[in-house]
Parts: sequence; structure tokens; C-alpha cells
Amino acid sequence: MVHLDHDRYEEAGLHPYHHAILAVLDEGSRETQGAIADALGYDKGQLVGLLDELENAGLIERRRDPTDRRRYAIHLTRKGKTLLARAREAAQAAEEALLADLDADERRVLHILLVKVSMTVDRTPGPDINCGPLR
Repeated sequence: MVHLDHDRYEEAGLHPYHHAILAVLDEGSRETQGAIADALGYDKGQLVGLLDELENAGLIERRRDPTDRRRYAIHLTRKGKTLLARAREAAQAAEEALLADLDADERRVLHILLVKVSMTVDRTPGPDINCGPLR
């Protein structure tokens, strides 16, 4: 039986909420607090505290937006990128442990079904459910 908990993330030094923020920042398209909150569905007030924690740990930095001095852009630091890589490895290991008994076709079907369920909960457009094989 697989025991799923936050140990793998804690070993990497992150909570899953932090991991999500770093992953969004790594995409490079969302740098403002509002854009990050919207992308993840986080409350903007809660996001500020999470960003403070990441900044205090040296994983992100806030920089004034040169086009709008009232706004800050959020950027990953080198340390943040390194820790994100470790968190991704931990997530991959957890996924492999959880799905170990499923073959590639079963994983593909599970992915399709999970996308459909998530679209029932959140009516925003989801990814293409015919996305092909998972890792």
C-alpha cells in the first residue's frame, strides 16, 4: 500500500502550495501576484503570505515593474529553480508510486477521466483530453 503524505515535498523543502507557485513562475508567463492567484485559483490574500514565505526562503524575489511602479513582478531565483527541480522529482516519484499498478493505457484513461471531473468542478477550459500518453 502506498502511503501518500507531504513527506516527499517536505524532503524537497516545499509545501505543495509553494510548489504550484514556483511551477507557475517557471512557465514565465505570469509574474504578477494577481496573475499567479488567478492561474492557481488561490485567494489573493493567502497568496501574499505564501509569496512572503518563498521570498524569505530566497526562492523568489519581487521586483518593481518598470512599466508600472505600483506593481511588483515576481521572479524565481536560482535557489528557487533548484528547489523546484527537486520538488518535481519528488512529485514524479509520488506519482509513480501511486500509479505503479496501472499500465500506460490505464494511466491515459485515468487522465482523461480526471480532466473531465475537474472540468465539472471548474468550468474553465481544460487541457485537450486527447493529450496522448503520460510519461
